[in-house]
Amino acid sequence: RRYYELRAVLSTKNHQGGHHDNANESDGSPRCPVRTVDSYLRHLHPESSCLFQRPRAISAKFDIRKDDVWFCNAPIGQSMLNSMMKMMIHLRNTFSR
Repeated sequence: RRYYELRAVLSTKNHQGGHHDNANESDGSPRCPVRTVDSYLRHLHPESSCLFQRPRAISAKFDIRKDDVWFCNAPIGQSMLNSMMKMMIHLRNTFSR
């Protein structure tokens, strides 16, 4: 059974250093965290070492169903990443009730 291990390397007020969290594979689930991460990593731009890359713009040249690379060779800016994280937390809180 596969899993991803998340390690907090920075200490914050809510997470003291050394925190570990596992995302375990769920058989057959469309929301399997391991398959989701695998898919995300598979579509990153191969020339970039950044984990959070700017998505490619939808255009006539880009077809998400045919193209393997869905991201640009550029990192997401800090303000965009902050906005995305806030939205994900909001959605998690909304739909996990």
